[in-house]
Amino acid sequence: MIIMEISLLSDLTQKNSPSDIFLKVLEVRGYRSKESIATFLAPPFPTLNYLLENIKIKSSSLTKTKAIVEEEIQKGRDICVFGDYDADGITSTAILWQTLKLLNQKSKARILPFIPDRTRHGYGLSSRALDDILSGSAFQGTHYKDFSPSLIITVDNGITANEQVARLRANHIKVIISDHHTPGTTLPKCDAIIHSDITSGAGIAWLTSLYISDSLQAVLDFIDLAAIGVTADQLPLKGINRSIVKHGLMALSNSKNKGLNALIKSAGLASPVLSTYDINYVLAPRLNAVGRIDNPLTALRLLCSDSDLQTATLAKMMNSSNEVRQELTSASLSLALKSPAKDKVMVASSPEFHEGIIGLVAGKLAETHSRPAIVISEGKEVSKGSARSPKGVNITTLLRQTQDLLLSVGGHEQAAGFSLKTDKIPEFIAKITRIANTEIKPELLVKKVTAIAELLLSQISLPLATLFEGLEPFGIGNSKPRFVSRNLTVLEWRFLGSGKHSKFTVEQDGASREVIWFNSNLATPPSHISSLVYTIDINRFRSNESLQLTAQYVVL
Repeated sequence: MIIMEISLLSDLTQKNSPSDIFLKVLEVRGYRSKESIATFLAPPFPTLNYLLENIKIKSSSLTKTKAIVEEEIQKGRDICVFGDYDADGITSTAILWQTLKLLNQKSKARILPFIPDRTRHGYGLSSRALDDILSGSAFQGTHYKDFSPSLIITVDNGITANEQVARLRANHIKVIISDHHTPGTTLPKCDAIIHSDITSGAGIAWLTSLYISDSLQAVLDFIDLAAIGVTADQLPLKGINRSIVKHGLMALSNSKNKGLNALIKSAGLASPVLSTYDINYVLAPRLNAVGRIDNPLTALRLLCSDSDLQTATLAKMMNSSNEVRQELTSASLSLALKSPAKDKVMVASSPEFHEGIIGLVAGKLAETHSRPAIVISEGKEVSKGSARSPKGVNITTLLRQTQDLLLSVGGHEQAAGFSLKTDKIPEFIAKITRIANTEIKPELLVKKVTAIAELLLSQISLPLATLFEGLEPFGIGNSKPRFVSRNLTVLEWRFLGSGKHSKFTVEQDGASREVIWFNSNLATPPSHISSLVYTIDINRFRSNESLQLTAQYVVL
């Protein structure tokens, strides 16, 4: 059973106007002065100087990177951009690879990307990935079958790959690490490190590309790719990330990238201005899907192609992969939900879990049971695991306490991945369960729901919803404002989507409002709602606009 606490961040009265409520939201989020409010509502375009000031990367690292890249290109050497198979990694790779190609127009240097295969190589600079690069087999499907990099630049990975970097340098390969993940106790001994945890891999790749290209206009245009990476990797949309995403969304809605335009069209996105919702629930899942269950190079080719025919074909392939991913996730989640949730960590392990979607399943479990969740895809000899946790529990720190049983582990506070020998799974489950039950405080497993304030239904209006649209882009650190209303009478109830969703009308003291509730999964409609936590939205259909509340949590 999930225990829920609803806490209010402020008090409002019945006399508060829409503008009062809007200003209260800004105040709760730390924007009180006219200057801070103006900067938040209209963040400056993220120029190179603005990026350098806010992402806090040492200029010496960027200067060294630029010098190394210029030398390698001038001498006509082979350069490899080593990326990752998720949306942030793919966009990072596309940004840096295309930038290096722009800088290489008058040189004979050869530049190729490498995206690890999730199943064969695993994440990051793994030993298997290095085997394929050093043997040359990684490049046999390219135009340069004799490709042998003298420089490898990582994007969105590499900050903990100490042994692998040492191996590359022992083979006389220069290594530049660009990454935003949590470093280990010691850093890799490479030629340069470009690291910050303020933005995503794509944000760092874009900054690096602007620096080494002296802010070429074509590189500035890659802000749409940077916005996708920052949003998809769930970085807080405050400060510099808000600037990147706010301006990146405008660029994305009029993108010069043929691949992005093909993906937008094939996904059926018709809005003139795209939102973070469109990235999180439409574009990023398609970019991720091929990396999860197919070939991640499909996504990279889409983002880097200038062919209308090729991009249309690739976009269609990615739509199909996403449909398969959805089916696999649904089946795996049903199986994982059969695992008991009696301990302070939930662990589900099975050979039936496809390793490409275990992170999605872990996220669903963590949300459903309000506790850390670990899902393991069992292999014959080696198994892969993915973990997610609610706020307050550092899942990476938790996993690192079982490092003696793991082959690899890495991640963030609320998301991590690891691998281990399959015969170690029972011992791992016993140990992580014991650690979790000992260290995780009971109050961290209480589902804490915050709302800006309690509103009467009569205070909710279309002008208020219009004001809230000025707070976009929404995401981590700047979520849609949530409010709560209590003691509501249900006037009408309709089930949608074969009963999966609900649309209903509630009344309070003579005022009524329409509510949409996704994934309600109720057997019978209620007649009364004790507490309704919701966002205030505008439902647009053709040329009509109407007020609509979107239910987040419903307490009957």
